[in-house]
Amino acid sequence: MNQVKNSDNIHTCEGVAECPVNDDDTIKNTKNRVKDLAKIDACKKIDDYINLFFKNKSFNLPYEEISSISTEIANVIEVKYQMHSSDNDNMIISAAVTAQFDDNDIINHLDKFFRDKSALVEQNEALRQKLTKLEMQQDKDSRKISLLAAENEKLRKEIEDLKRQLTNTQPNNSQVIDEHKIALSKQKLMEGWKLHGKKDYNCAIRLYDEAIRLNPNNADAYHNRGVAFRALGYVANANEDFAKAKELGW
Repeated sequence: MNQVKNSDNIHTCEGVAECPVNDDDTIKNTKNRVKDLAKIDACKKIDDYINLFFKNKSFNLPYEEISSISTEIANVIEVKYQMHSSDNDNMIISAAVTAQFDDNDIINHLDKFFRDKSALVEQNEALRQKLTKLEMQQDKDSRKISLLAAENEKLRKEIEDLKRQLTNTQPNNSQVIDEHKIALSKQKLMEGWKLHGKKDYNCAIRLYDEAIRLNPNNADAYHNRGVAFRALGYVANANEDFAKAKELGW
């Protein structure tokens, strides 16, 4: 039991409650339970006092904060128990709790509330500033990412241009092969013409055939082969070669 205090700032209130004694419970446990309920009833009266106390000072506190204050400042100075039977012959234990509370304790809790609130405001402000910095950094990073993306796109286009330039400057293998074949075709034409001069028309025709195979656009090869065919009496073959040579611009 707490010590009784006497002062103009000290106030007293009572709370009452009752509980049946359960078959599976003891009288001691029931007394503790009914005492707690009676204290809660007393605290409700302290709640009303605290609420009026703050209203007189033109200040409002949340109900949860008022209830927390009353629970902490309630000083139980006396508990009285009574036992009686109910209509069903069940044992009932009632408790009357006398509690004291001090105005100074209310003011101290109010000061603590303001200090905690001020600290919370400072903490929120610090978090807000931190969030602002993070948002600014995020915005800066976003701009950097955009610049990097633009630079990357520029580099990609430059690489594509370089690839196209490289492709255009590389020699065409088919063209190289064609030029080589054209050169061989001319060589076979000259060799055939030498045999042609010796009137070895059959060997000359074979070389002209090779020259035409290497370069189907060799008009001279068609013409010379036509002359060789005519010398051998193959007039139809000769006329075909002459016509082809003419078609190719001979």
